[in-house]
Amino acid sequence: MATALFSQPHSSSSGQRKLVAGSLAEFKAGRLYRDGETNWVMPDNRRGVCYVKREDDGILQFAWKEKKPSGEIDELIVFPGDVHLERVKQSSGRVYVLKFQSSSQRLFFWMQDSDASKDEAVVREMNLVLNGGEDEEDEEEVEEEE
Repeated sequence: MATALFSQPHSSSSGQRKLVAGSLAEFKAGRLYRDGETNWVMPDNRRGVCYVKREDDGILQFAWKEKKPSGEIDELIVFPGDVHLERVKQSSGRVYVLKFQSSSQRLFFWMQDSDASKDEAVVREMNLVLNGGEDEEDEEEVEEEE
């Protein structure tokens, strides 16, 4: 029987294979770029993955990585409570925007996983990680119960 000598597939706590080693949350995604004159978004057709990692110094990092082994990586330092991922309601597709509270910056992505039924759970998990374990929807439910 042959086994891999150096690399083993990484798994999440749910047992699913991780796309990026050490990621706290991730999803398959392509990027979209906004045309400043029209506010329409245009797709970048490359395959990729969005993920959140915690660096050794405790800082959270959000990144988009092209799927190719030598692919481009765009990385951003994010602060808990400053970013929120949500579906773009004006789109008929699976388009999502990462919004920053501290600025007008917006990053657009389109889901590339073939199973659209996972989108809501993926967004919820990303927001939990990006907000230090608390999701805005969870906070609203607690306030309503009191």
